[in-house]
Amino acid sequence: TRSLVNIPGVTIQQQSANTLNIEMRAGSGVFGTSTFPILDYRYLVTPSAGTFLSYQTGLSNIDIAKVEVVRGAASALYGPGVTSGVVHFMSKNPIDYPGTTVELLAGTLSTLGANLRHAYANESKTLGFKINAKIAQGDDFQVDPNDTEFILGQRTSIFQPALSGGKVDPTQPGRLLLGLEDLDDNGDGNPLATKYKNMSLNAHLELRPNEQTSAFLAMGVAKGGGLFFNSQGAGYADGTDWWTQARVQSGGLFAQVTYNYNDGGGESNPTFLYASGFRQVAKRASLEGQLQYNFDVPSFMNTNFTIGADYRDIMSDSEGTLYGRNDPNDAYKIAGVYIQGTTPLTEQLELTYAGRYDKMNFIDEGIFAPRVALVYKASPKHTFRASYNIASYAPSALQQNIDF
Repeated sequence: TRSLVNIPGVTIQQQSANTLNIEMRAGSGVFGTSTFPILDYRYLVTPSAGTFLSYQTGLSNIDIAKVEVVRGAASALYGPGVTSGVVHFMSKNPIDYPGTTVELLAGTLSTLGANLRHAYANESKTLGFKINAKIAQGDDFQVDPNDTEFILGQRTSIFQPALSGGKVDPTQPGRLLLGLEDLDDNGDGNPLATKYKNMSLNAHLELRPNEQTSAFLAMGVAKGGGLFFNSQGAGYADGTDWWTQARVQSGGLFAQVTYNYNDGGGESNPTFLYASGFRQVAKRASLEGQLQYNFDVPSFMNTNFTIGADYRDIMSDSEGTLYGRNDPNDAYKIAGVYIQGTTPLTEQLELTYAGRYDKMNFIDEGIFAPRVALVYKASPKHTFRASYNIASYAPSALQQNIDF
């Protein structure tokens, strides 16, 4: 993620030594993001809160082939919430990038880490697989020990909250999960975490029967935790993230299905707010499907068209700790269709236009997002672009259902 530091228009927010957030052309929200970060077409933001948890992405420096950055509103193609831009991390596929790479790293803040990438491809370049393994640990940024007012304002015990009427009852103490001896990892009386350890493992299988067709089957797991800071103060997010992905590209056809599940941390490694001392159960899952087709229409000014449809079903279970009375009825589904056309007006001038319609199960009306762009290619290295976009936006599942 730090590779984006010098990209114009991209803001990398270093929230802690272990926590990074990406933002573009938007307010500096330290909890959520209006940017759409994806890895090999798979959404990297938590499906319920819209948060980029960098320590649970499984991103590996030695497996990145390139990063594509699109600044500005992009809802016309990517859907609601893509209000400031897209960051697409594209990994090295095993057929074109075979071999074994090992990376060891060490630095200040007791930083230690190791990455492994092993990829194999057969001689005919029709079959390949790869595995990535990563581990990183170190010390996190620490609160000044002289800032006693802040330290004393944080709870030194974490409780499973008691429920009343289906939601958290702050007047009851709840059940003890962690004490100061569990939270204070360097023995200075400060309950905020000062150390981190993250791990990830993933595997990918690629089939390429011909030059026009490729199919991928991938799955992975990432485990880690980190500090976060929002309007309710400091908190700690933990958990294990599981995902699987199947993708096919053949000619102009693109199809993909992904499933993601995160346990949000258990009772021994909970997600919580330091100010309240209450655990927040953050179990969530998402099922997504995309179907897209690209084709040329020579008879219509030699225009290239892309049509597509996608579906997202976000499932959450906070056991009453976040969604309260809304937990039994917190379905969050989005379905969308879109079309884009690119028409060459001259050899150097090109017109692109797009429109997308989305329907959500929790809003009565649908949302339309248009896009139009005029691109002048003065030379291979110089391009002028004038574009107009409207981004559609919907509250996250957390914003829609939260019930403290």
